[in-house]
Amino acid sequence: MTKIERLKAWIMEAKTLVIFTGAGISTPSGIPDFRSSQDRSFEDILTYGYMIDNKDSFTNYVFKHLYYPFAKPNLAHLYFAELERKGKVTSLVTQNIDDLHMLAGQKRVYPIHGSIHKWYCMKCEKEYDPLKLDHNHANYCSCGGFIRPNITLYGEPLDEAYYHLGLTACQVADLLIVVGSSLNVEPAASMVRYASQRLVIINKDKTKYDRRADLVFHEDIIDVIHKLSL
Repeated sequence: MTKIERLKAWIMEAKTLVIFTGAGISTPSGIPDFRSSQDRSFEDILTYGYMIDNKDSFTNYVFKHLYYPFAKPNLAHLYFAELERKGKVTSLVTQNIDDLHMLAGQKRVYPIHGSIHKWYCMKCEKEYDPLKLDHNHANYCSCGGFIRPNITLYGEPLDEAYYHLGLTACQVADLLIVVGSSLNVEPAASMVRYASQRLVIINKDKTKYDRRADLVFHEDIIDVIHKLSL
């Protein structure tokens, strides 16, 4: 039995199938994985302190490097949404902020790092459509508050509700499939540590959890999903 055949069988057998995704699942949709860049400046810029002290450059950076409003779901997003429609996927935890899982039709999604498509005033919490904001300079609400993206910056806590929902999902899964995540960004990545049954990792590069996994695919994600969907 090949690895693909084994994974197909496990998916069919699973009663509680949970998917955990990272940036790698969205790169085929044209959204680059900025964390894989040699330029580590994002670690300084995408912080709460930098945002407060440098609102213009922060806003410009976020719109330039993180905001892809016209990206479309790819085969992998659509495949997992279809598995959910068939009653196989019970929940999906994502580190991504692009909303592509929801655009693909996935219903039970836990976006633990927030959404780049939701912006709000830090003072009155009024929500704003980012397409209507100035992408080059800081934006301010009529109340005077700074308008920021609803994403988790370095040093900020994760969305507590989504984190606990995601953690519980990983704990109870009888099959947890990690797709496109290096599993380096904490505390989100450590959620995988709580997988108590079968763990599968599909990622181009090695991860620190490969040894713990029952199956590992160091292959192109779309190629693996294409084989699964045949």
